[in-house]
Amino acid sequence: MKTKRALPHRQQTHVEPELASPPIGGRMKSQVKDLVSEIVRLCEKPDGWVKIARDGAVTLYNRPSGKMPCFKGEGVLEFPLALIMNFLQDRSLQHQWDEMYDVHRDIEICDAQTKIEYFRCKAVWPSQARDFCSLSHRRSWDNQKRALLCSVAAKHDDCPPNSSCTRGEIGVSGWTFHEITDERGRAVTECKYVGQVDVKAPNVPTWLIKKLTAKQGKLVLKIGELLGKMSEENKQRYISKGVGNYWDNGGASEQSPEQSGNINSESDLADESRYPVRRPLRDRA
Repeated sequence: MKTKRALPHRQQTHVEPELASPPIGGRMKSQVKDLVSEIVRLCEKPDGWVKIARDGAVTLYNRPSGKMPCFKGEGVLEFPLALIMNFLQDRSLQHQWDEMYDVHRDIEICDAQTKIEYFRCKAVWPSQARDFCSLSHRRSWDNQKRALLCSVAAKHDDCPPNSSCTRGEIGVSGWTFHEITDERGRAVTECKYVGQVDVKAPNVPTWLIKKLTAKQGKLVLKIGELLGKMSEENKQRYISKGVGNYWDNGGASEQSPEQSGNINSESDLADESRYPVRRPLRDRA
């Protein structure tokens, strides 16, 4: 497995995503703004986190003050950012790193980087299966050397709860990535993963929640193991996709969260041809 020890401490360049998100149009603008701001805060700021363990190259934390179980894993993987990020977005391979993954479908494509998704997890006897409806978003900045993936619970008319599953709730969760060059001149990526999930099971004992929390926090290690076994051909296939934003070629520069309000002028928002918002899947012919 290609993982790397934590780099020596250095001054952190913290991102403060206080401004609006790029113009994705329609009803999701404010939700995406809040989602991006919160995932960066959770990943990058130390407030409220308690270190619980270190496993190899990954440091694990929990957040006792959260309203739902909340965990974080952070470490450095010896792979380019584009490889890691595009692998994580390949739903056809999610079962390799998420043993509870069962079903996924897109409910609504809001734009090329924002959508409403449905997930169902496998049932664990004697409990009922859990399912989730979430708003998901991705973006990059700093010449594609920084990026994030994030999601949070959402409600949608095309994704109502059903009696065969218990509808869980995803708190703000996701990844931040920072590609750097190590001492040997290789592209490596600092990865931070935060997960918050309420499975709506009030009788689950505290010890089990802590065990599952620690396991999820090790997701960074699992991704490193899988990428280490991947063929060079497949690695290059993911890398070649890049992680650019759909708005990068529309007259706007790549936008970091704290800069993203710069392109949110009234004229930008009025021109929906540049930033199309797709209809819900049920409305399409």
